[in-house]
Amino acid sequence: MPANGLRLAGIGSYAVEAARALDYPAITGVTIIGGLGFLIANLLTDIAYAAVDPRMRSAA
Repeated sequence: MPANGLRLAGIGSYAVEAARALDYPAITGVTIIGGLGFLIANLLTDIAYAAVDPRMRSAA
């Protein structure tokens, strides 16, 4: 909703327009960016969890 209020197009609207236009390179790019974002979010979550929970720390 904030994007509508500021009249700024985001990556979601870009992906929808690319899908409607069958722009395969753009769809691939959006998919890769989304996958990398998901991967980075999971990595940061794992690092934060290991920092907070001492049982997660490696004994070696």
